[in-house]
Amino acid sequence: MSSVLSARNVIYPKMIKLDLTLSPITYNVATGALAVTPAISSSSAPGLAGFLAVFSQYAIVGVRLHIRQLTSSTPDGMVWVAIDEQNNFSPTAANLSPYDKLNIMLTSSDVAKDYKLSWKADDYFKCEWVASNTASTVFYLKLFASVAGTFTNVATTASLFITGSMAVCFRGLA
Repeated sequence: MSSVLSARNVIYPKMIKLDLTLSPITYNVATGALAVTPAISSSSAPGLAGFLAVFSQYAIVGVRLHIRQLTSSTPDGMVWVAIDEQNNFSPTAANLSPYDKLNIMLTSSDVAKDYKLSWKADDYFKCEWVASNTASTVFYLKLFASVAGTFTNVATTASLFITGSMAVCFRGLA
């Protein structure tokens, strides 16, 4: 028997992990341009509210996104998608250059494919555990397209559909 008191197995001995569906969102490339930074947060999963009434703390430990081009007109170039865990600045070609990016090629809609992007916490116990009555933003999703930066055409229009799921851990009863 160990004489060491560990928070991992004594203070909160039970954690419950659930995958919750995210609210779908749509973004449009217009005249070859797009620059948005939506927050992926506790309010992104409408099913989370019911569980927050039962547990005292939660942590967002993973997110899986599915991105699909729905429509396009004069498809040309690409949309860059990046994850930023700290900053919600509006994306530009210059400030996204150091990021790892997902390149979504704009094509005719009949050959468009699904793109997947995921984020996972390294260690659940080092996550930001927050009280159930507190909102939590896990990261900002950056979507960017421009004629000069991602080689779209000024006549390019496209619609991107984003959906996915969020993995949430709960501990402690309310």
